[in-house]
Amino acid sequence: ILSLSSCAGYNYLTLKERLNKDKAKGHYIKGLDFKKQRRHLCGPAALASVLRFWGEDITQDDIADEIYLSNIRGTLTFDLENYAYNKGYFSQISHSDIHTLGERIKENIPVIVMHQIYPIIRKYHYLVVFGYDDTDDIILAYTGKEKPQVISYFHFMRKWKSADYWMLVVCPPEKVNWELDAYYQNRLALLYERKGRLDKAKINYEKAISKDKTEPTYYFNLGNIYMKEKDFDEAISLYKRVIDLDSNFADAYNNLAFCLYEKSQDLDKAREYVDRAIELNPESRGYYLDTLGLICLKQGDIDKAISLYKQALKSFDDGDKKALSIIYEHLKVALEARRKTQDYRK
Repeated sequence: ILSLSSCAGYNYLTLKERLNKDKAKGHYIKGLDFKKQRRHLCGPAALASVLRFWGEDITQDDIADEIYLSNIRGTLTFDLENYAYNKGYFSQISHSDIHTLGERIKENIPVIVMHQIYPIIRKYHYLVVFGYDDTDDIILAYTGKEKPQVISYFHFMRKWKSADYWMLVVCPPEKVNWELDAYYQNRLALLYERKGRLDKAKINYEKAISKDKTEPTYYFNLGNIYMKEKDFDEAISLYKRVIDLDSNFADAYNNLAFCLYEKSQDLDKAREYVDRAIELNPESRGYYLDTLGLICLKQGDIDKAISLYKQALKSFDDGDKKALSIIYEHLKVALEARRKTQDYRK
C-alpha cells in the first residue's frame, strides 16, 4: 500500500462538501467505486475502478488474471493501456503535467498516475486521481486503501515527478476532445472502426496522416475504410501510397488486389499483387489464397479457385472461425459454379 502524507484538517468528506459549495475551487468526480487493492495489485485495482466507472462489471482479479506478472510482482504500464484498449476504451499513456491532469478531471475522466514511493530501490505504485482543490493545493486520490486519500500538491508532485509524470487516461472514445499525436489519433480511429463508426474513423485517420505523412499504416487503415465503403478507386490510391512508402507491406498488396477484383479490372495484375503478398508474408497466406481464389473464379478458372480455397482452409487452425466460415462460403460458390458448368456440358 502506498504511504502518502495527508493534509491535516482535511478528509475526503469535508473536501467533497467544500467543492460542492464552491466549484470554482476545483472539481471531484462522483460515482467512482473503489475497492481495497490486494497485495501487489495496485495496477489492476486502479484500472478496475476506472473501468467500473465507465460501466464495466470487472474486478482487480479479472484484470490480474490476464496481465499481472508474478516474476516482477506487478503490472507493466503498457499492459494496463492495452487491456483497456482491447476492452474498447481509448487509452493513452503520457508524461504530463498538473494542468493537463486537472483538465481531464474537470471533464469527469479519472486518471491513473504512477508514483515512485521508494527512490533507492525504485518501487512504483499506481493510484487514481479523481479530484483536486486549487485553493489549498490538494489532490483527491484512490491509493489502494478502502477510503480515498487527501494529498497535498507538494507530496503528490514530488512522488509524481520521480515517476517522470507518468499518467494513463482511459475513457470511451467519444470523450476524447484534446489534441493527440499521430500515434494516438490512429488508435482512436481504430476504436471507431471497430465500433462501426466509419465516419469518425475516417476523420481520425485523416488527422493522423496530417500529423505524420510518412507512416504507411495510417494510409493503409484509411484505405480499409474506403474499401468498406466500396469506394475502390480511393482505396486503390491509398494502398498504392502505402506500397510507395513501404514496398514490403504485404497486406497492402492483398487489399489492392481485392479492390481490383471488385472492379473487375487488371485481374492479371491483381494476381501478381497477391503472389507478392504471399512471398512477403507466408504466415498470412490463408487470407491471401482466399483473395487469389476470388480472382481466379472471376476469370473463369474454377478448378484453380477450388484448389486455392482448399489450400487456404488448411492454412487456418480451428480457432479462426470467422475466416474459415468466409472461405467455406467461397468454396461452396466455386463448387456450385463447377457443377453448373458440368451440367451445361452434359
